[in-house]
Amino acid sequence: MYSLKIVNPVHWRNSWSAEIGRQLAVQDSSYDLFVFEPDVDKQAILEVVKEIPGELYELQSVNPTDRDQCEIWTDQGQCYRPGD
Repeated sequence: MYSLKIVNPVHWRNSWSAEIGRQLAVQDSSYDLFVFEPDVDKQAILEVVKEIPGELYELQSVNPTDRDQCEIWTDQGQCYRPGD
């Protein structure tokens, strides 16, 4: 599964977040992170964010994990770690 982290929130537009949420199935999120449903592939994400400058976000593979191995927390208390 993939996540998109907003690395430059100062230049990020709310309309981009809205479009991501409208076009892609988001499983979980936080202030600066979207975690997509497992069936959302990388190409679909890249197609939605193609107009957004690449230096404003980071796309990475993530896996759900136990709290003791958590590297990424979401607002709903879910834990993830970077994927392979």
